[in-house]
Amino acid sequence: MQRSKGKCTFSKQPPCLTCNGGNPCKDLGIGIFEGDGKKYEIHITSTKALIEQAEIFNRKDMADENKQLLRLYEEIYGTIKSGNIVYGRVERLKKQGDVNE
Repeated sequence: MQRSKGKCTFSKQPPCLTCNGGNPCKDLGIGIFEGDGKKYEIHITSTKALIEQAEIFNRKDMADENKQLLRLYEEIYGTIKSGNIVYGRVERLKKQGDVNE
């Protein structure tokens, strides 16, 4: 969301996080990697800074878009910090031929 001009659909709504009817992609696995929590902390911090700057410069459109993105990041962060994974297809975690259900 750090664009200087123009509009970008992907910037407004990252496709991997919103292509599934506004939810994360069913093939995405957030929270599997131990660094995901830190990654979303950085996303949240930088998005808050962008909102603050957009409001200072009276860019309501940019502030509003980033607020929507911030809510999504905070929801994902809360999910993974509680020990859960944002993942639509758990069966994809299993190895091919794995007999353990």
